[in-house]
Amino acid sequence: MSNNIDGNISSKIRIHDLQSFEVKLDFELDKSEKKSYSIETYFFIPNSLNVGPYNYTKNDFYSASQRYIRFSTPKINIGRLCDKNLEYSPLTRLKKYLADILAGKHSEEITKKTCYEIKLLGCIVRAEVRNYVNLIMDWVISPFSKLRRYSNLKQIANRYRKTTAIGKRIY
Repeated sequence: MSNNIDGNISSKIRIHDLQSFEVKLDFELDKSEKKSYSIETYFFIPNSLNVGPYNYTKNDFYSASQRYIRFSTPKINIGRLCDKNLEYSPLTRLKKYLADILAGKHSEEITKKTCYEIKLLGCIVRAEVRNYVNLIMDWVISPFSKLRRYSNLKQIANRYRKTTAIGKRIY
């Protein structure tokens, strides 16, 4: 189930298995200023499940739940990724860090930044390739799925016609 709560916040609820589900909130952070965010979550549990503070304490609830914060992959297309003038491109920053390492300016901080940029570059390339594959698949498969839907509509119409014809003969 997906929902757009606000212009900047969207939510998605997904069942994982018989005992767990995931609540996913996506929202854009304001880059111009630091802010503090808080989320209030309410669960409505039917009385018939007989769950309450006497048999499932607040401590039980919080120790059974898991919270993760995950940042979205930045959206940079492949052409812009290779632009030498794009400061926030991980490829540009990676070239700078590698040049520093080759020049002898080797430190733990530069190593960490280099590893981070390599991982970020991999995530961006993977996301872009996935988006292009999805675009191509939609372009290739879409006409066939429309034809399939059309043929299904024809089958339904034919069945309806047969059913109404039988109905007219009976009455």
